[in-house]
Amino acid sequence: MGLVWVESALSAVYIVVIARVLGAEAYGYWSYALAGYLLVLGLTGFGLDSLMAIRLGAARQDAARYLGAALLLRLAVTGLGVVVLAAYATIAEEDALARFALVLLVPALVGRALSVWARACFLAYERVADYLAVAVALRVADVLFGTLCLLSGGGLMAILSIHAAVWAIEGAVCLGLVHRKLARCAPIWDRREIAGLLGQGSTLGLAAGFGTWLVSGPVILIRHSGIDMAGLGQFSAAWAATMIAVASAQAFLAAALPVLSRSAAGSGRVPARYGPAVMAGSLAAGLIAGAVGWLAGPWLATALLGDGFRRAGELVGPLLVAGALMIGPTGYGQALMIAGRRRAVVVANLAGGAVLAIATVPAVRLAGIEGAVGAVGLAWLARAVVLAWQGSGGPAWRKGS
Repeated sequence: MGLVWVESALSAVYIVVIARVLGAEAYGYWSYALAGYLLVLGLTGFGLDSLMAIRLGAARQDAARYLGAALLLRLAVTGLGVVVLAAYATIAEEDALARFALVLLVPALVGRALSVWARACFLAYERVADYLAVAVALRVADVLFGTLCLLSGGGLMAILSIHAAVWAIEGAVCLGLVHRKLARCAPIWDRREIAGLLGQGSTLGLAAGFGTWLVSGPVILIRHSGIDMAGLGQFSAAWAATMIAVASAQAFLAAALPVLSRSAAGSGRVPARYGPAVMAGSLAAGLIAGAVGWLAGPWLATALLGDGFRRAGELVGPLLVAGALMIGPTGYGQALMIAGRRRAVVVANLAGGAVLAIATVPAVRLAGIEGAVGAVGLAWLARAVVLAWQGSGGPAWRKGS
């Protein structure tokens, strides 16, 4: 939880530096490249981080074998992700600069995949402090070297290269850290464990993949809607501010997952008030944050990012309300996963993802960037409604499905 907050603070600082030095157009390229590889990362995550937290949070028998099987599966799907990212950059992207930026981040995809796996290990063991120092040091290195590069006259490709290199290093370091601190594990082919991960991960992976699409998809879709890179940079700056706020709140809820898993080990249920309480608190906080963003967003954006980002500030308020719709149903989603009702989470994320895919491009062509904000809000509202409905006693899904 503390790590995500540190990363959020560092990301906020780095966004300010990149935007002020490079401007809206270059920031659009930066955000598009990051959205591309993070989308692939999420689509190939296979839900392993949640599965590991649930499994090891409840019981730790044969942990080394389980972690080795999870690592092997993570490496396999990440290799597939590299192929997908390279193919997308080559086939779907006509802009040479955007294409090169996407390919340049392939090492970041691999390193970040391994880092996410390691973070899930430490979270499941409730020993994140053992991982925190290394992760914070490398996040600081990414921001520090990138900032020094920009202030020394470096450009977009230079900071993308630094980002890729730091994440590649972190992936390698994290493998050794898990080996030393938690369990002496290596990639293992274990048919029983792999079959279990595939059986559970096939559904949970779809849920995670559609969830990632809801976060990275807006930037990808706007890119292909006719908006130029400067306009994409405006939206992306406001979207990044929203995601920082959302990630900070979700880290708190994610840290509760192993505890909830243990408390529900006997009955398969979490406290009935957990989902409604998270929803109510999130919506109240989101409305307050949205009002503050609507009033102060334009001033803050121009003061921090520069005069060219006033439009980004105008988008922050409504996007923060959409952010509350992201966080709100998290309690319902956690309860459904612990109860084995993972298909309900898939259906909710699929509903939101479908709304986003269908509505974004027409909305942007009709109303510009503001249309994209409306499409994002509708997508997350659709997901929130389905999750709350399922979590409150909607149609039952088979346990374990």
